Amino acid sequence: MKLPFDTLRGKKPRKGRKLFSFRKAETEQPQTDAAPGAHSKKKKRGKLKKKVVIPAVLIVVLVGGLGVRHFLLAGKDEVTQTYTESEASRQDIQLTLSATGTIEPANQYEVTSAVQGEVLSCTFEEGDEVKKGDVLYEIDSTDAQNSIEQAELSLQQSQNSYNQTVESLDDLNVKSDKSGVVTKLYVEVGDQVQAGATIADVRDSSSMELTVPFNSADAASFGVGATATVTLDGSFETLTGAVTAIDAADTVLDGYQIVRYVTIRVSNPGGLSTSSAASATINGVACNQGANFTYLSEFTITADTAGKVASLSIREGSSVSAGQTVATLSSTSVANQVENSKLSLAQQELSYQNTVDKLDDYTITAPIDGTVITKNTKVGDTLDATNGQTTLAVIYDLSYLTFDISLDELDINEVAVGQTVNITCDSLEDAGTIEGVVTKVSVAGTTANGVTSYPVTVQIDNPPEDLLPGMNVDATIVVEEATDAIAVPIAAVQRGNVVYVKDDSAKNTDGTMVNGTLLPDGWKAVEVETGLSDANYIEIVSGIAEGDIVYVPQVIRESSEEQGEMGEMPGGMGGMGGMSGGDMGGMPSGGGGGMPSGGGGMPSGGGGGMP
Repeated sequence: MKLPFDTLRGKKPRKGRKLFSFRKAETEQPQTDAAPGAHSKKKKRGKLKKKVVIPAVLIVVLVGGLGVRHFLLAGKDEVTQTYTESEASRQDIQLTLSATGTIEPANQYEVTSAVQGEVLSCTFEEGDEVKKGDVLYEIDSTDAQNSIEQAELSLQQSQNSYNQTVESLDDLNVKSDKSGVVTKLYVEVGDQVQAGATIADVRDSSSMELTVPFNSADAASFGVGATATVTLDGSFETLTGAVTAIDAADTVLDGYQIVRYVTIRVSNPGGLSTSSAASATINGVACNQGANFTYLSEFTITADTAGKVASLSIREGSSVSAGQTVATLSSTSVANQVENSKLSLAQQELSYQNTVDKLDDYTITAPIDGTVITKNTKVGDTLDATNGQTTLAVIYDLSYLTFDISLDELDINEVAVGQTVNITCDSLEDAGTIEGVVTKVSVAGTTANGVTSYPVTVQIDNPPEDLLPGMNVDATIVVEEATDAIAVPIAAVQRGNVVYVKDDSAKNTDGTMVNGTLLPDGWKAVEVETGLSDANYIEIVSGIAEGDIVYVPQVIRESSEEQGEMGEMPGGMGGMGGMSGGDMGGMPSGGGGGMPSGGGGMPSGGGGGMP
């Protein structure tokens, strides 16, 4: 019998159908040995009967509750517990991480130019393979040659200026040009002197020179180095000397004497001075007249630059030799001039070298081995680097490929350099799985929405020819792997690492339950040690052997639409139980109180007596 759900939905019951019917309650108590759900026999006690009155509200509540339960169950799946058998077998189990990335070349380089000029030659086309150092472009370098010449001139000027300032620095060391004896010293340490100031007088009196006239005809027969006899006036002492010079021009003396002057040098025995006079004879020919001696050299030492006397190495009466430093001056201005000139020279040298180096920029070569991907410039184009470098071409190194993937902070510690990566590409249907390797695990993470991820670089050696930069790939990193391991379905392992193994002699008298279902006979519980697991299987390290049959619980969900009409309630509505005491009296339990239903009634006696 179907429940009158029309009434529950607010509609009137159809004619001829009753909502509920009840028997009158008997006064006798049910027998104690009556089976549950059966009607109890009652003894009559006089003619007193109690009429059972059930409030309409209670009936509506009961029926409404049943209707609500029906609608709550309607549309939901009915769950049925069952199981399958599976054999423990050997297989490989991998623990993996998956991500996606975009293929990039091993290296890529933009061929650029930082110079201006016309492209004179170009030796390649797109798709060509080039080697590092191959000439790609030749640019007109006329402007560069002119710049080099100008830089060279500037460098020479700086060099000359530096040399001059270095000489000024050397002038701070005051030197004697000749040898002699200091006859007078004009400065002392600490004096400030100007350029041209006299430092000392020096005289060389070790030898004396006598310059006397001879008849021109006689002098013409003399030669430099000829021996001469010198006779001192007054003492008539003679000294031997040598001719050091003969005038080339004649001189006319008083009395129309035509003579030439001859210079004779003699060693000073110690008493000769410029006040001593003598005459000379050469080859038996006497000079026309005598003359006074002169010192071999008599000169002054002067400062070539201004400065302060820092030191003196001479004193009056001391001997000096040619080239000897007699005084040292100090000058801050001169030192600064030299340093500035040195810096200027270095700057010009650097500028010149840079200009020369720029000449190499007019010959553009391949920076890497690779394949020309794009060519932007051809012969005849004019390059203009006013706004920066110009990209002429792009070269890819495709000797290997690489890509980056991003992994969550929870997984990054599972990844290490050297791990194998299985790669697939939807663009290459026939390529299958491509193998790669982790080459870099970055520690520079990026945080977004409270989650930090880290980039991982994967390299593909010997990639398929059809795998090109820009293609998207799926990467699976093998974090851990168990090879040839005994494995069972993950669902076969119960709480406490227990697996139920097929054993025909096993009896489950202890009522072992699996997911709320009694384990059937023929299965025994075995505690196992587990290892790695993937999405479907788990490794069994110990506890069971290969070939063992294991119990795999399964849940079957059946749609409620397959369970009959919407109006039917599953099962029969049993008796509501005895209603106790009061004016209402008791509602008898048992099948009599049960309401039959078309698809089976609610179990009788359910719920016991209603108070």
